[in-house]
Amino acid sequence: MRRIVSGCVCSMILLSSMLMVAPSTAFAQTAPPVSDAQVVPVDPSASPAAGSLDLDTVVISGRYPGPGLWKVRSGERTLWILGTQNPLPKRLDWDSANVERRVAAAQEVLMPPTVDMDADVGFFRGLTLLPSLFKARKDPEGKRLSDVLPAAQYARWQVLKQRYIGGDRGIEEWRPVFAALELYNKAITRSGMTQDPMVSDAVRKAAKRSKVKITTPTLKIKIANAKAALREFSSEALNDQDCFRRTMDRIEGDLGT
Repeated sequence: MRRIVSGCVCSMILLSSMLMVAPSTAFAQTAPPVSDAQVVPVDPSASPAAGSLDLDTVVISGRYPGPGLWKVRSGERTLWILGTQNPLPKRLDWDSANVERRVAAAQEVLMPPTVDMDADVGFFRGLTLLPSLFKARKDPEGKRLSDVLPAAQYARWQVLKQRYIGGDRGIEEWRPVFAALELYNKAITRSGMTQDPMVSDAVRKAAKRSKVKITTPTLKIKIANAKAALREFSSEALNDQDCFRRTMDRIEGDLGT
C-alpha cells in the first residue's frame, strides 16, 4: 500500500507508498565553507584603487531544494514524511520536483488534521454574533494593556506596536493573547514573510495532477449555543501574560533569523 500526508506549521505530510508532512523542519541550507584561499582581507581605511568603479549591490538568488523527506518502512509498506516550516519568505522559490515525484508514485496523501467548529447557525444568524465575537477580544473588566501587563512588558509592547502596528488605540483594550496575535501577524507581514501553506499547497496540486487520493483528518466540534459560549468566554479570566511575553521574545529575537 502507498500513501502521503502533507502539512504546515504544526503538521506533517504523509505519503503512502505514504508521504507525510512533519512540523518544524526548516528549509535553510548551510552554505559551503569558504577556504582561506578565497578570503581576501580588505583595509576599510584604504583608498579605492585608481580606475576602480563602484557597482550597485547585486542580489544573488537561487532555488531551494528542500524540504527534506523521511522514509519509514513496515514490511512492504513505505511512508514518506515531509517536514514543513512556518512562516516562510514570501518570495521563496523552492524546487519541489523531488516531492512531486514522490506524490505521483504514492497511493494516498494524508494532509494535516483540521478542526471544524460547527455552531449550527445560518449566515444571517452568524452576523448577529459578530458584536459578541469582537467583544470577546476585550478584557472582561474593561482594563487596558497598561493595567494588566508588568511595566517592563508594556514598555516592550509600546516599541513593537509602534514599529509594526502603528497608532491603533483600540488594540490597547484587547486581552494580551489577542494583542500578541495581532502583533505577530503584522510583524510577519512587515518582515516580508508569509504564513500561507505554500508547501502543502504544492503537495495538494501535485496529488490532483497525478489523481492521487487526498485525505484530511478532521475533528468536528459541535457548539450547541454559540451566543452562550461567547458570553462565557468573554467573562473568563485568561492567564495569557506568558504567551504575550513569549510572542514578543520571538518577534525581537527570531525575525532576523
